Amino acid sequence: MPINTLLERRMSKTGHRITDLLIAITGMLCLFVAIELQAGIITAAITSILIGIVALSVYLQQTGPASAIQSWESGFPGSAELLKATGKGGVVVINLPEGEQIIAERGADVLGDIMLHLGEVMEALTAGRTIYLINHSTLAYCCTDDHQRELKLLQGLSPNLLQAMTAGSNGIDLHVHAGICLDTDDDMQRAMARAFVAARRAQVSGMLWQRWCPKGDGVWPLTVYNEFTRALTGGDIWLAYQPKYDAGSNEIVGAEALIRWNHPERGAIAPADFIPIIEKNGQMMELTRFTIEQAIADFSSLPDHWDVAVNIAPGLLGSGRIIAVVTQALQKAGFPASRLVLEVTETASIDERGIAEINHLRSLGIEVAIDDYGVGFSTVSHLRDLPATQLKLDKSLVQQLLNDDKGQKIVLSSIRLAHDMGMKVVAEGAELESQLRFLAGAGCDLIQGFVLAKPMPLKDLERLTLSYEEAKAVA
Repeated sequence: MPINTLLERRMSKTGHRITDLLIAITGMLCLFVAIELQAGIITAAITSILIGIVALSVYLQQTGPASAIQSWESGFPGSAELLKATGKGGVVVINLPEGEQIIAERGADVLGDIMLHLGEVMEALTAGRTIYLINHSTLAYCCTDDHQRELKLLQGLSPNLLQAMTAGSNGIDLHVHAGICLDTDDDMQRAMARAFVAARRAQVSGMLWQRWCPKGDGVWPLTVYNEFTRALTGGDIWLAYQPKYDAGSNEIVGAEALIRWNHPERGAIAPADFIPIIEKNGQMMELTRFTIEQAIADFSSLPDHWDVAVNIAPGLLGSGRIIAVVTQALQKAGFPASRLVLEVTETASIDERGIAEINHLRSLGIEVAIDDYGVGFSTVSHLRDLPATQLKLDKSLVQQLLNDDKGQKIVLSSIRLAHDMGMKVVAEGAELESQLRFLAGAGCDLIQGFVLAKPMPLKDLERLTLSYEEAKAVA
C-alpha cells in the first residue's frame, strides 16, 4: 500500500475520532456550565471548566509518551476492541522492544510511523487478518483453532517481519519478537498475558518467537526423551550462529554455535527450558555429537580463517567419549582442529580426568575457552589448571559496564590477567555502542552481542560471508 494512502488512512481516522472525543467532552462541559450559570453558581461553573481542562490533559498524558500512536490514531483497533470482538481464543502478539528508546531519541511520531508500517506488513502477511494495537510498541492478531497452521504461519511471519522492518526502519536498528498462546479455552485477556510472556521469553533468548508454555508443565519433561530423538532426525533441532567480531578491525572472525528447537506444537523452545531435561535424561552426548558434527559441516564452506565455538557440557568431560566424538568429526570433514573452539563453563567442577581430556584435546590443536567467566567461584583454579586459549567474559559483566565502577575494574583486571596468561579475551552480550567502545579501548580481543549481530541461521551467516568477501574485494 502506498505511503500516501497509509497517511491518508491514519489522518482520516485520527481526525474523526479526536473530533468525536473533543465534541463529547465539550458538550458535557457546556451542559454542566449552563446548569450552574442558570443556578447562579459562578464559582462552580468556573470549577467545572477547570476540571474539564485538567481531565482532558490527564487523559492525553495517560495515553503515554506515545499518545500520537494510540489505536484511535493509527487506524488499528485497540485491546478493548480485541476483547469485544473475540471473547475467547488464541492470540499472537508482536513486540518492538526498542519502542521506548525510539520515543526518547526520535519522538513518538517516528515510532508511530514504524508501528503503522509494521501493522500494514502484518495485515499483508496474515492475508488480511485484523491487526490490533495493544500499546505503543505491541500489535496482535487472533488465531484460529488450527494450531499447526497458526504455528507455520508464525514461523514464516517472524523473519519476513524482521526483513520488512529493516527495510522501513529509517536507519534505526529494530528487532521484533513474537509470542503465541493457543490455549483457546482461556479468556482473551489471559491469552494476551500469556502471549506477552512468551514474547518476552523470545526476546531474552534471542529468538524471533516462542509459544506460551507454563514453567510447571509436568507433561513436558515426561515426553522430551522421545520428542528429542525425533527432533534431531527430523530437523526441528538446528544450530543458530552468533558472529564474533575482532574488536580492532571490526571483521568477523568466527561464531558461536547455539542450539535451537522449533517444536511443532510448543513453538520455539528456549535452551534453558529443555537442556536441563536432556541432561537429566542422559541424552547430552547425543546432542553434543550433533552440535559438533553439524557445526563443523556448516563451517567447512565458510572462510577458512573463521572458527566455530561449541559448548561442552561439564558432565561429559572425563567420560572418555568426548575425545572420540571430536576427533571423528574433524577427520570425517577434514576440518582443521585450530578452527574448532570448545567452550567449558567456568562455573563447572571438573575433575582430574576431565582436565586430562581437555589437555589431550588442546594437544590436537583445538582451542579451549573458559565460558561464563565472572559468574562462578572457581575462576582461579580454572585459570590455573585448564590449558585455555580464550577467556570469555560473561554477559552479566559486560552489560553492567557503564553502571558499575567496580564492574569496570573487574573487566579491566580480567583482560590484563588473561593477556598475561597468553589468552585472548572474548566479551559476550554487548548490546550498546558504548559497551563496544569501552571493551575495544580496554584491549578486549573479540566481541559478540546483539549490537553487532543476533544469532542467525546458517543461510544468513553465508550472506554475511558474501558481504565480507565483496567488501574485501573492493578494499
